Amino acid sequence: MDWGLLHWAAFYGYERVVQRQLEKGVDVAGKDRSGQTALSRAAMKGHEAVVELLLEKGADVAEKNRSGQTALSRAAMEGHEAVVELLLEKGADMKSLDDIGLTPLSWAVICEHEAVVKLLLEKGADVECKSNNDQTPLWWAAGKGHEAGVKLLLEKGANVESKDRLDGRTPLLLAAGNGYEAVVKLLFEKGADIECKSNNGQTPLWWAAGRGHEAVVKLLLEKGANVESKDRLSGQTPLLLAAGNGHEAVVKLLLEKGADVESKDDVGWTPLSLAARGEHEAVMKLLLEKRPTRNPRPTRYGAVERKPKTAQRRRFLPPFHRHRDT
Repeated sequence: MDWGLLHWAAFYGYERVVQRQLEKGVDVAGKDRSGQTALSRAAMKGHEAVVELLLEKGADVAEKNRSGQTALSRAAMEGHEAVVELLLEKGADMKSLDDIGLTPLSWAVICEHEAVVKLLLEKGADVECKSNNDQTPLWWAAGKGHEAGVKLLLEKGANVESKDRLDGRTPLLLAAGNGYEAVVKLLFEKGADIECKSNNGQTPLWWAAGRGHEAVVKLLLEKGANVESKDRLSGQTPLLLAAGNGHEAVVKLLLEKGADVESKDDVGWTPLSLAARGEHEAVMKLLLEKRPTRNPRPTRYGAVERKPKTAQRRRFLPPFHRHRDT
C-alpha cells in the first residue's frame, strides 16, 4: 500500500490525525495508487465523523476511483447506512455508474445490505438501473436469494421479466436454478412467467431439475410447468437432466407428473441410459419401473421369441459400455 498519512488515518477512523493533516495543507483530493481518495477510504470503513470532516474541508463527493466507484458506492457495498445517508445529504449521485455499470443500489443489493437498499429506494434510486450486461437490482437479488431485497424491489414495481444480455435469464430463472424457493414464490405472486426461457431455451423447471432442487421443482410442477420442455443446446428435458445427475427425488416428482421416460436428447440418450452412465442405481430402478412393458413378438409357429441374455443386458447400457460378444 502506498498511502499517505491522510489516507491511512481516514481508513482507520483517526479523526484528529485527519484534522491535523488537513490543517498542514495536505490535499484532501489526493489519491493513492488504487485511485482512492481519503473520502472513499473513510466511507468504505463507515467512519461517519471522518467523512463529515473531509466533506467540510472540500472533498468531492462525486470523485471516482479507478473502477469508477464513488464514495457512495463504496459505502453502499459495505452496508454503512449512516454514511450513505450523509453522502446523499451532501449531494451524492445515486445514478452514478462504475466501470461495469453498477449503481450504489446494485451494490447494496449484491452485498445484501437490506437497510441500505431500503434507504436508497426511499430516496428515489432507480429500481430498473442496469449494468453493462443489463442486469437489474432484482436480477441480482433473485440470483443471490436475497429475499428481503426482492420484496423491497417488487414493492417498488421492479420488472419481474427483465433479462440479462449474456444468457437471457430472468429473475425467476436465476432463483429457480439456485434453489431459492421463497424467492420463486415472491416472483410468482407478481406474475412471473413460469415458462420464461433463456437464450438457449432453458426454463425454470429445467434449471431446478438439473440441479436437484426438489422443493422448487415441486412448486413449479404444482404451478403447471411443462415437464417436456427441451433446451436448444442438447435437447434435454428436465427428466433427462435429473436422471443424468442422479437426483432421485426430482426424478420421482417428474415421473409422477407424467414425464416421458422414453424421451431422448439430440444424440439419442434416454433418461435410463444417462442414469446408467452415471451409475445412479436408485434412479435406474425408478425409470425401469415406469418403463412401458413390451409384449414379446410371437414367431410364425406361435412360440415367443426370446433374445439372448447378452442382448437384453446390452439394451439398457449406454453406447460406450457395449462390447463385442466373445
